[in-house]
Amino acid sequence: MAIGVAGSLTFSVGAHGATFPAADLHLSAGANGDLSGFFGNSGLSAGDFTDTYTFVLDFPGIGNASVITTTTLAQGPTDLDILSLRFNDIVATPVAVGTNEYAFTQGVQIVPGATNRIVIQGMSRGNGSYAGTLTVRSSAAPEPTTWAMMLIGFGAVGLLVRRSQQRNALSCG
Repeated sequence: MAIGVAGSLTFSVGAHGATFPAADLHLSAGANGDLSGFFGNSGLSAGDFTDTYTFVLDFPGIGNASVITTTTLAQGPTDLDILSLRFNDIVATPVAVGTNEYAFTQGVQIVPGATNRIVIQGMSRGNGSYAGTLTVRSSAAPEPTTWAMMLIGFGAVGLLVRRSQQRNALSCG
């Protein structure tokens, strides 16, 4: 199975107005075709932001995404609040534990050729940062040509069985 990440990766930062290069989503393919990767943003100035990561894959799969942030001083300049994480149509509710915040999604459908989106919304207090991970397990769905060959094969086997039964009926009768 060929693995490809097509299209583009786009970041748009709401109040900050920055755009990041596609290389900021670092994906690695495993021997079985599954993908894992990471993304993030640092040095976010004070204010609300929305970062959008888009990617297109050429195979079907199931995806998971997570994002985390931490700080040493709540309400300090490196504090960042994760307001939401959305991966395609799945929305995660952020969880805060002390000065750490995280959110994750699971079981997100990946459609070949479709644009997939991971959207992080948050609020930085001056120098915030977050890190995220992405995993995609490829689905073993046959391609259309594979289905066609399989159906032709079943038809050929059926034809051989039918002819064999006709020959056996003639030789017995």
